[in-house]
Amino acid sequence: MNNNMLFIVILTVVFTAFTVISGKPVHGEAVFMNDGSIVEGTIISDNSGFLTLRSADKKLKRIRRGDIKRILYTKLKMAKVYIQLRDGKAVVAFIVDEDQESYTCRKELYKPEEFSLNRSDILFMAEKNPSALKAEGEIGTDRVSLTWLAPYGDVKSYNIYIKKGENSKYESGGSTKGKSATIKNLSSNTTYYILVTSVDRDDFESTPSNELKITTANLHPEKPDMLSAEKNAVDGSITYRWNRASDPDGEVVKYRIYGTSDSKRELIAEEKGDVYTLKNPDSFFMLELTAIDDLGAESDVEELPLLQTRLTFGFYPGVIIPLGKFGEMAETGCGGMFFFGVRNLFLYGIEAGAGAGFYYAPGKDKSSEKKPIYDSFMITPLLINTGYRIRFSNTFSIMPYFSFGISYITISYKSTDPDTMLYAEKSKNTLDPTVMAGLEGEYITGDKTAAAISAGYGMFMEKDGPMRFASLSLAFKYKF
Repeated sequence: MNNNMLFIVILTVVFTAFTVISGKPVHGEAVFMNDGSIVEGTIISDNSGFLTLRSADKKLKRIRRGDIKRILYTKLKMAKVYIQLRDGKAVVAFIVDEDQESYTCRKELYKPEEFSLNRSDILFMAEKNPSALKAEGEIGTDRVSLTWLAPYGDVKSYNIYIKKGENSKYESGGSTKGKSATIKNLSSNTTYYILVTSVDRDDFESTPSNELKITTANLHPEKPDMLSAEKNAVDGSITYRWNRASDPDGEVVKYRIYGTSDSKRELIAEEKGDVYTLKNPDSFFMLELTAIDDLGAESDVEELPLLQTRLTFGFYPGVIIPLGKFGEMAETGCGGMFFFGVRNLFLYGIEAGAGAGFYYAPGKDKSSEKKPIYDSFMITPLLINTGYRIRFSNTFSIMPYFSFGISYITISYKSTDPDTMLYAEKSKNTLDPTVMAGLEGEYITGDKTAAAISAGYGMFMEKDGPMRFASLSLAFKYKF
């Protein structure tokens, strides 16, 4: 033996002895037992009699050398594969070892019977696991749709596995017979990892597909609610205060204020707090506030009042419903009112105006009760109206209101002449004080137009007692 060979032998012996004595691990992938079982872990000592292995759950296992069939020191994916041979035959098996010329295979992974296939006899091999797992379409805030490609061979079903975050454990996400699925009830703005396996007719579950990483969509923050708007009497500036907005899956980091002038909307300020002062309110005809979260998502708009006095004109066609004593004399009538009003008078939300209208109500025949036959009631009200508008959104608001004024009423009727005892045509004209209270709901349909529904209760104050009525109107409005 020459000097070089002697050096190599000595170095090998020293290295082996050092490994055994020091306990430093020799990394092995799997130990194949004579009974067909496979023990996976890390080899920490190895001698002629025994092998000591640390399993994945950190337990030590001592194995007799005589019980070992083979030790696999290299990584090998022992998956069930479809093998197409060049002679036209097909084999489904587990590859448990390989060298440069052949593959060692098992029909059953945990049984000792094995056979070999020459590499030169194999046309191709395909793993029996799904592939090309991907998200289909847009990923939602609480769900994701998946698709994948089927493996070779028959598949009975597919199992889906999912975990939240990189360091957590995979859990079952359900199963399906098709090559697609939708996972629901996910958390928004969260990263998930997803795998899919196939189950064949023998109930064997394949190795996983490619790992898919997705992040669910971010929920937008809630819109801020305005608390107050105060106008400075000296310089005309307006100071706004609002409630801090919340974000269901993050945090609100700032607020944006947009102003619209000449039909152009622009960002005019960003605030981290909940107060903003607008120096030039006359430069805009609309002001809007939004909340921005830590991922840049923007909330719905909260409209900020500019405290500008605005004129409105409205037509209120509707019905008048006589009640009580008035209801004994007249049927339900129809007509309408024209109102001219001012918004934000003195204070934001205050409205006032004046209106005039006309209603016609057919009368009732009360002759059976020895009373007149009422032909018609023609009512011309002149009213002053005031109310306070409460906004629920940028487009919808309600306004409790109160109206007072006078009404000119013409009553046409027939009554018996005491001399002839025949019915004679008569009329009565009165000028009655009028009061009414009600509630209006308004929906903004455009920059200057709106529609509303109004319901009210009122009375004409006659000398012999009030004539009560209800009203219902559908309004069409135009704002100047």
